Amino acid sequence: MKPKRLYDESEKSRVKKLLADFYSNKPIEYGRYDHRAGEYKRYADLIAQFAPRKGKHLELGCGDWQIPQAIANQGFEEVIGCDFFSDDYLNAYRSKLTSENVQLVRYDGLNIPYPDNYFDTVSSLCVMEHIIDVEDVLNQMHRVLKPNGLLIIKCPNWSGINNPVRALQSLTRHRHRYWQYETVLDSFFGFFRSIGWYLEASLSSTPKWILVYPRMKDGKIYFQSGDDDVVHLCQPISFKKYFEQKGYKLILFNRGMGESGFAKKFNSLFPAFATTINIVAQKS
Repeated sequence: MKPKRLYDESEKSRVKKLLADFYSNKPIEYGRYDHRAGEYKRYADLIAQFAPRKGKHLELGCGDWQIPQAIANQGFEEVIGCDFFSDDYLNAYRSKLTSENVQLVRYDGLNIPYPDNYFDTVSSLCVMEHIIDVEDVLNQMHRVLKPNGLLIIKCPNWSGINNPVRALQSLTRHRHRYWQYETVLDSFFGFFRSIGWYLEASLSSTPKWILVYPRMKDGKIYFQSGDDDVVHLCQPISFKKYFEQKGYKLILFNRGMGESGFAKKFNSLFPAFATTINIVAQKS
């Protein structure tokens, strides 16, 4: 049944290495340049709605130059983009920057290369779904964030009931898969699994990071389309529990967010099932 849960610690280590290799040498079709400019602008608008322009801003898992540049275009004083970069990619991306107040730095996936309480704002776009050690990464973001600083996360909720519904529509109408839902049977059972994932996260006394295998073939990541490399389902309740345990004030938790009127209403009524996660949390 797809997606397949990932439990075993040795398997987690193996998948982590596969992900690191994959992101260091991404295929040309991964995140094609400029096709997501509108999405990056909306994301930068969200950050600008809450975050002060002065001070230092970290974008973790920036992918290339486009997200840090979009944030800088909002008038932020200093923006640093951090990600897995090979030398060739890092040099190529730096040459694309148009603002002097933007930097790109290499990240090893373990430690953000900055001291404690350094940044006024830390954010990430579509990163959390690609991480095995979710809490370790969140702890690093927490570490480098100043007291009263903002931590902003935007990512898809792959545990949501909307995904198997979309998959069923895609398989029956267009005859092609949606994400890892390869068959109608995957989609049918996926609806009930989504409810189970919600209950699993809700009933856990600690944040529950629900992991799955990325799409695999011959022992490697089998990437054909967006988010075939997802390993974390991003159940919203788990993020909420994490921030509450850390003493953060939740300024935004999905309500009123979405690109369509229906999505905004749905996410307001059922924030734990939100189609896309939008969180703004303030460190105490």
